Amino acid sequence: RPGNRYGPRGGRRPPPPPRPQSDDPLERRRNVYRNRTYSMRVGSNRLSQYRELTPDLFARDEELVSRARKWIRRELRVFSFLNPEPEHEERISHQVSRPGPQRLENRRANNAEFLLEYVIAILRTVDLKGSAGQAEELLRDFIGRENACLFLHELQAWLRSPYNSLEDWDRHVQYSNTPRSV
Repeated sequence: RPGNRYGPRGGRRPPPPPRPQSDDPLERRRNVYRNRTYSMRVGSNRLSQYRELTPDLFARDEELVSRARKWIRRELRVFSFLNPEPEHEERISHQVSRPGPQRLENRRANNAEFLLEYVIAILRTVDLKGSAGQAEELLRDFIGRENACLFLHELQAWLRSPYNSLEDWDRHVQYSNTPRSV
């Protein structure tokens, strides 16, 4: 019988197992953007080891800049318009003389590298949480307004965290079940 909630012996069926989360970190990050899911904020305190960020801190702390580069480099791979897709890359590499598509793929990779350096420059000069939304404005032409807002939120969450590896951060970052409307 369709819709029967009871098993063959009259007992209740267990609920369906939750959808397994992808083991692919990039796919998990794509889902964050697809669903507009913001990580939950963790306050700055002695236990959390989270800290507030300022442009002055970025100008002085090269380790912080290095951590930012690590996260930004991975995060920019989420945006397909900045990065060639692997199967498309394979097709191009098997073609003998098609310089046009290869130039396009190189330009995309260069755009991602440019954007990485651009975000670092923003971090060194603009307060990420500034009420005027200047950092978001500077990024929106590259990745869109909603993506820029989410990108900066997630970057700040990563940088304020005590984690040094992206894998550790991925394991500990928490998301609410509901997307945030922008």
